[in-house]
Amino acid sequence: MALSQDGLIFGWGWNQYGQLGDGTTIQRNQAIQVLTQGTQMEEKIIMNISCGGYHCLALDSSGFTYSWG
Repeated sequence: MALSQDGLIFGWGWNQYGQLGDGTTIQRNQAIQVLTQGTQMEEKIIMNISCGGYHCLALDSSGFTYSWG
């Protein structure tokens, strides 16, 4: 996972448990943006991310945490 300077999250690699946050379980060899449209993360500014082998977490500028995977 990678966090851009403008708060967008991108992921690639293993995705068996949906940990890339793209709405699929397809392994990705190139970075794909985490889907936020239609979720609680929509229009939020993400400040930090943390990921494990099966999940990811994101912290927004208001202090709320989101998870997927």
